[in-house]
Amino acid sequence: MPRLNQTVRREDTDNPPFQGQKYNVAYSDEFDALTLTGSDLWDDHTADIETWGSIDFLGSLYTSGTYYFNNVVDLGGIFTCIFKRKLTTRGLLPNDTIDDRATNMDRWSDFDGALADETTANLYFRKSNDASADDDIITEDGDKILLEDGSDLLQESSQTYGVWTPMESGRYTGRVFQFKVDLSSTTVDQTPIIDELGYTLQFENRTESGGYESGTGAKVVTYAKAFYQTPKLGITSSDMASGDRYAISSETRTGFTINFYNSSGSGVSRNFQFQANGYGTEGA
Repeated sequence: MPRLNQTVRREDTDNPPFQGQKYNVAYSDEFDALTLTGSDLWDDHTADIETWGSIDFLGSLYTSGTYYFNNVVDLGGIFTCIFKRKLTTRGLLPNDTIDDRATNMDRWSDFDGALADETTANLYFRKSNDASADDDIITEDGDKILLEDGSDLLQESSQTYGVWTPMESGRYTGRVFQFKVDLSSTTVDQTPIIDELGYTLQFENRTESGGYESGTGAKVVTYAKAFYQTPKLGITSSDMASGDRYAISSETRTGFTINFYNSSGSGVSRNFQFQANGYGTEGA
C-alpha cells in the first residue's frame, strides 16, 4: 500500500500567497516570492518616487527575517509521521545598479555583478504532544485590533512546544506541528527569495491481526495501537457451520465489534481471525 498524505501544504500557492505571520519579510509581487524587506519607510523618502529604485526594497535590507506558516497541523493524537519538505530559493540583488543602491559603498557585497550568493533560507518545525489550543483574538469594544498589514493581532498561544528543529525529510513523532522559515543574508544589499515553500506529511501503512473466540454475544476487539483513521477490515473463521453469518458494528480506528449468528438468527460462538490494514500508529 502507498503512504497516506495527511497534509500537502504549499504557502506559495495560496491566494494571496504567503498568508502567515511575517517578521522583516514580505511577499513581493515583482518577483512572486517571499523576500526580506527594506528597513526604510515610505515616509522617510522625500525625493521623487521615480528615484527610489525598487519600492519593495527601500534602503538597506534587513539581514534576517522569519515567516510563520499560516496553520499548524494537529494529528488528533501522538503519531509518527514522515515529512517531505518543499523549499525552492535563490539569491537576489534587488537594487543592482549604482543609482539604485541606497547603502554606503563599503557595505556592497558585489560591485560589478549581480551574483547574490550571500543568502540562506532554512525551514524549521517544532512540535507538541498536547491537544492544540485555540488562539484568542484580542478585541477592543467588540472589534478586532488590526496590525498595519491588516491582519488580526492574536494573543500568545497557550500551546507548549519544544525547540525549533531544522526540517529534513524524515520521521518525526508528535501531535501538533508548527512550521517556519528563517531568511538571512550576510549583507544588507542581498535577500533570499523563496519561490516555493511547503511540506508533505505522510503516514506509513501498517497491518494488525489477531484471533479470538467470539462468544455468543457481541465481541469487542480493540486494536493494540489505534490507527490514524478506520482501517480496512477482513474476517475469516475456521469453524462456521452452514447458514452461519457474522455482523460487524462500531467499526472505528480503535477497533470493532463482531457478532456471529446461526441460520436461525441465534448468537453462536465461533473462532475467528481479523486483519486490519490502515495507516499510522497512535502512541508510536
